[in-house]
Amino acid sequence: MSGRPGDERALLGMLDTGEGLSAHEQALLLAGAEGSASDIAVAELPLGVRDRRILRLRGLLFGASVNVQDTCPHCAEVMTCTLTLHQLNDVATPSAVPARVEADGWTVICRALTSADLTHALRASDRAEARLRLLTSCVVDAERDGLPVPTAQLPPPVAASVVEAVAEADPFAEIRLRLVCAQCGGSWDAVLDPARYVWCELAEWGRRLTENVHVLARAYGWREDDVLALPASRRAVYLGLVGDG
Repeated sequence: MSGRPGDERALLGMLDTGEGLSAHEQALLLAGAEGSASDIAVAELPLGVRDRRILRLRGLLFGASVNVQDTCPHCAEVMTCTLTLHQLNDVATPSAVPARVEADGWTVICRALTSADLTHALRASDRAEARLRLLTSCVVDAERDGLPVPTAQLPPPVAASVVEAVAEADPFAEIRLRLVCAQCGGSWDAVLDPARYVWCELAEWGRRLTENVHVLARAYGWREDDVLALPASRRAVYLGLVGDG
């Protein structure tokens, strides 16, 4: 990774903060690191917008090429394919206009889900309550024959239509990739989770950087701040000298 030393310190600090947190909480940390938005503002972003922020951060840190690895469900071959952030950005952005569902006298206005909605759902006592909390969060207004109706009273077919409308309104909230196995030709759908992908990548970068600090600290008696203050290119020269003995 290239970047200013201060960036490295901030990223290491973020990794320390995120250790032991849930994947959902780590996603908020990553999205907040991409820009100057407050934690509250990030939590209120549609999930697709949040994940775009995470991928922009990834592009700044590690470049535009993304290697996706998955196991073929047909022959168990491990397959790796390379995507670019430009390809992923072709997915439509969330609609600013609330979605509208009309069926059998029902009219439901709904919006894209946010991280704050997920946080609320994760505090539910069971899956049924979590699903209801998500549904209630995304429903702005529900009526039947012109009369307001609580979200909990939506019949299953209408609720399913709402879920579908919400997914269509924010397609980047779940990035589905169609993969084809080079070994057997079988195809399948895989889901790319930007937050999990970038967090794992960043954690591996942090591990390597910590190892480099350890090597240079032992060799030269430097403190961590001394090592991080070096430009990455000069740090690599010193590591090479240590390696050469």
